[in-house]
Amino acid sequence: MTISHQRQHVPIVALVERRTKGRKMSLAAYMNWKSEDGYKYEWNNGILEQQPMIKPEEFGIVRNLKQAFYQTSAFKRGADLYTEFGCHTSPTQVRVPDISFYTADEIRTAAEKPVMPRFVVEIISPNDAGERTHLKVHEYLRAGAEVVWQIYPQLRQVWIFHDTSHITVCSGDVLCSAAPVVTDLQITSQQLFGDFLPPTQA
Repeated sequence: MTISHQRQHVPIVALVERRTKGRKMSLAAYMNWKSEDGYKYEWNNGILEQQPMIKPEEFGIVRNLKQAFYQTSAFKRGADLYTEFGCHTSPTQVRVPDISFYTADEIRTAAEKPVMPRFVVEIISPNDAGERTHLKVHEYLRAGAEVVWQIYPQLRQVWIFHDTSHITVCSGDVLCSAAPVVTDLQITSQQLFGDFLPPTQA
């Protein structure tokens, strides 16, 4: 009897992901580390937590939000919106919001000391666990964020949090506001999503 052994070919990216997810790492090591598997990783009590990057089909949503932001007085004063930029929500946690707001002064001092953005945006995908996304809202608000947006592309809705007890849901032609942080940043859900279409399910 002849027994043949075939090697199972596993993509390099999958091997890197397997070795990285759940890996223990010091804060100093994390701050100088870059992922190599196409995911972003947050640091939670010394453990790496895998999070999806902004998807190509969501780029239009980010563009539409930024174009509305470019009309604000905050932008004219040197503030900006950054994508996937890490922020310290506690001494043991570093999160990487999809979009975060920084004033001109905060941008200048970001290299010297951690800065917690006051306006944070997360784009929620169907694979995001509901409890985890809401726990992160609590975490952002506890850390000093004053406005948190959860963008749901599949629903074409924006959920706005100023505290953990109340949610404002924007859809259609309802204005989504970033007040009181960026008082003149207002965009309807319809404008935000534009021609976004959820990818077809196989």
